[in-house]
Amino acid sequence: MGTGNDNENRNTRWVDADRLEIPEITRPGFEAPVLKRRIWEPPAEADAADPPAKAQTPRRWQLRLLRMNSPARECFTTEEDRFTIGKSTDADYTIAGNPAVSRIHAVIYRVGNDYYLEDQGSLNHTFVNEEMITGPYRLRSSLLIRFANEDFLFTMREVTESAGPGI
Repeated sequence: MGTGNDNENRNTRWVDADRLEIPEITRPGFEAPVLKRRIWEPPAEADAADPPAKAQTPRRWQLRLLRMNSPARECFTTEEDRFTIGKSTDADYTIAGNPAVSRIHAVIYRVGNDYYLEDQGSLNHTFVNEEMITGPYRLRSSLLIRFANEDFLFTMREVTESAGPGI
């Protein structure tokens, strides 16, 4: 039979940070900079002994995050292969004015022609279409992404070279 202390421990919402033990990360790659670890490491290049893959022209994408809770409908657009999102000024996209968002809340990165979203151990989590993500999530256009309690509409479109000369 449990003691009253057991029930007390189950209902506790706050943790003494001095007594918190953070386990070593067993899956290398996606670690939060707050814990002084790497955020992302690109996949290793193919060995020279491997036969060359069929030449494929990489596609260029323009990614857009439209902040839904912002009165001015703040928008972030990029063609980068990797960028971070959070409230820190060190993030590539800073979500200002919301303490519920972590310093580096999430990262979006490219692998081949696909983009992935991954939460960086944020306290208030990352959601796609109302479902909390627990690992890399492959992105497609027209998704609702929530960082903590901030909603964003995510869109992506392929960038094509203009047909006209040097405009």
